[in-house]
Amino acid sequence: MRAALPSLRRAGAAVGLSAVLAACGTAASTRTSASARPAVPLTVSPAVGRPATVFQLRFIVPAASGVRAGTQRGFELGVRGPQKAGCLGSRTVPVPSAAAGTALDIPLDPARLGGRWCAGSYLARVDEVERPVCAPGMMCPQFVRLVRTVGQVTFRVDATA
Repeated sequence: MRAALPSLRRAGAAVGLSAVLAACGTAASTRTSASARPAVPLTVSPAVGRPATVFQLRFIVPAASGVRAGTQRGFELGVRGPQKAGCLGSRTVPVPSAAAGTALDIPLDPARLGGRWCAGSYLARVDEVERPVCAPGMMCPQFVRLVRTVGQVTFRVDATA
C-alpha cells in the first residue's frame, strides 16, 4: 500500500495541474471514446481529379451546431494528403453552422486553401467538436473536445487525370 502512495500522489498532482493549466488559458485538448452513434456517410466528387480540381465534399449534418449550456458545438473538416513541398498536405476547412439533417456541400478549392493538390491519395475527415463559450473578461478554459468523428472519405489526385 505504501509503495502505491507516491504514484497516486503523482497522478493526483498531474490531474490537478491539468485543471489549473486549463483554467489559466493554457491550451488543452481531450478526446472522448468512440460514440455509439454510427458514422455519417461523406461523399466527394469527383473521386479522382487533377492538381487544380475543386473537389466537393458532401455530408448530412447529424446534430445541430451552435451554443448550448456554455459550449459551442460544431464541425471541423480536416484534409490530409502527400506531405511534399508546394502541396496542400494538411489543411483544416471551415464548416458552416447548420441544423441537424441539413445537407452541406463544402468546396475543397486548392487555390483558396493556398496551394495545389499533389498526386496521391487524400483523406477528408469531419469531426464534431466542442469548445467553451465564456463572457468577455471572464477567465475561460481553452480546450477543444472531440465529440466524435462524423465520417471520412478518400479522394485521389492524378497528375494526368
